Amino acid sequence: MCGITGVYNFNKIPVSAELIEKMNSCIKHRGPDSSGYYLRGHVALGNRRLSILDLSSLGTQPMSDDENKVALTYNGEIYNFKKIRSDLLHLGYVFKTNTDTEVVLKAYLEWGISCVKKFNGMFAFAIFDQRKNNIILARDRYGIKPLYYWNNARSFLFASEIKSMMQYPGFHAEVDESSLTQYFSFQNILDDGTLFKGVKLLPQGSYIILDTNQHNPPRYVKYWEPDFKADPGLENTVEVADELEKLFTQAVNKQLVSDVPIATFLSGGIDSGSVTSVASKSISELPTYTAGFDVTDVTQQEKHFDERENARFLAERFGTQHNEIEIRHQDMENCLETLIWHLEDLRVGQSYPNYKLYEATARNVKVALSGTGGDELFAGYPWRYRYAIDAHDASDYESHYSNYWRRTVPNNLLEKVFVKKSNHQYFKDESEQIFKNAFNPTGTELVTKEDFVNQSLEFEFRTFLHGLLIVDDKLSMAHSLEVRVPFLDNDLVNFALKIPVHMKLNNFFSSPPSIKNTSDPTGMNNRTNEGKEILRTVLSSYMPNEYTKQNKQGFSGPDATWFRRESLPFIEKLLLDQNSRISQYVRREFTSDVLQQHRSVKYNHRLLIWSLLSFEMWLRNFIK
Repeated sequence: MCGITGVYNFNKIPVSAELIEKMNSCIKHRGPDSSGYYLRGHVALGNRRLSILDLSSLGTQPMSDDENKVALTYNGEIYNFKKIRSDLLHLGYVFKTNTDTEVVLKAYLEWGISCVKKFNGMFAFAIFDQRKNNIILARDRYGIKPLYYWNNARSFLFASEIKSMMQYPGFHAEVDESSLTQYFSFQNILDDGTLFKGVKLLPQGSYIILDTNQHNPPRYVKYWEPDFKADPGLENTVEVADELEKLFTQAVNKQLVSDVPIATFLSGGIDSGSVTSVASKSISELPTYTAGFDVTDVTQQEKHFDERENARFLAERFGTQHNEIEIRHQDMENCLETLIWHLEDLRVGQSYPNYKLYEATARNVKVALSGTGGDELFAGYPWRYRYAIDAHDASDYESHYSNYWRRTVPNNLLEKVFVKKSNHQYFKDESEQIFKNAFNPTGTELVTKEDFVNQSLEFEFRTFLHGLLIVDDKLSMAHSLEVRVPFLDNDLVNFALKIPVHMKLNNFFSSPPSIKNTSDPTGMNNRTNEGKEILRTVLSSYMPNEYTKQNKQGFSGPDATWFRRESLPFIEKLLLDQNSRISQYVRREFTSDVLQQHRSVKYNHRLLIWSLLSFEMWLRNFIK
């Protein structure tokens, strides 16, 4: 696991060692173990290394071929690297290290960029191929590892984190209007943009090829996309469950490969609990980590946010070496500025609990396994698809479904959010078109109610899960911690995509889930155990029955209460002070109204308040 950087000068002027060293230095947290760079005239690659496999200096990057014509800077883990290495050995390749980095390099030498289709894991890498005068940037299927790029008339830059590219003298940070609209609509960015004008995020499952002989735009290739489509051959629920259990167990065991100690997160829920169950069979006294919350004086609804009791029970059952922390309202206030500096690419909801959990875990281990991905693959949020039952057609369903993803500001209020004099143009039509492009980008014909649900699962897999993965990467690597996601094993995902909707949402169409609160897209008021039916059946082999039947529980603090009481002075000072930066973009009266409504208890604006806080800190960190 590492951080990568790079520069290509269109004008053929040599890249200075000082620049690539500065770009490397500001992401030292991603790789504190070693640093290196590769310079070839007007091309430079940089790398910060977090040593996980082959801890010797032989694994230092960037790594080159024997002729020094092809160089690689790589971030990630390829879990099937031993199999690919064996294939390459049979083809006559000789290896100097035991790293997966060298396997990636030599797989490229043998198969070219199509090698990405052979990799089962998480990765973002850059290759400079002097033989072909190409720079290639590639990213894993699911977007577990981020990779950003930016260019002006003189240079093309790329990096694991945007702050690296900000070291370039010609980079001037400005707010991107379209991305800001998306962030305050969906609390996410649904296309390849970021809040930084001109900075793009390479889409997951993609690579780009840049010709270093000519000043042409990069050639973009999408090599993998999710396709949630039932396989007619999957009719027997018992057989499907047996195959799913086999693939899940294999996925966890594949991701236990490491030359450093491994831990798991243990929330008390079924996804992380089952990962821990499998891992604990291979690792004696497996370290487990849980974050709980101080819920001594919060609403009854928020009491269940603290899952420590469930986690302790599971830890004892699995015989793990259990660790836990308690998060209080002060933790959000104390870490917010640093958290946003590390996150930089604002996405999805409250993430300070993740930040604090990763901080505690990283004190003792370098690698931890997470349960992320199970909900998006197996329909863990059934209240989102409720309108599939009554929708007249695809357009009707999309209209209702899109309302769930306007997590912060409804479309009809967008024009009231932003300051007119900022010259930003925020229109209802723009927001609607952005969602439409992301929901069904290929124009797939949606006819049946199962089609509606599958298209929603695909949308959430590409957007919401993608946002979660970016947050997890940035906030774990802030503490030099590698987070692995067994549910996103290629073989497991390939099978899960083909499982029929009725096996994931048992009795969904005959007995649909109730919606207690239609204005709560996060599901905090719509908790149910009606999703992930086939997965719950499988995971019952690992978990007590009462746990596999429990309601869906997200990882969130009691912010509705804290934002009304304990944290309110901090929030008001940050957002309403005369020197608040956010007032240059968001109307002060809008912010004031949001806080007043939240205080009234009639409204729960915790997600919007988090977005306002995050944007204020983002402006302070990055916009001069």
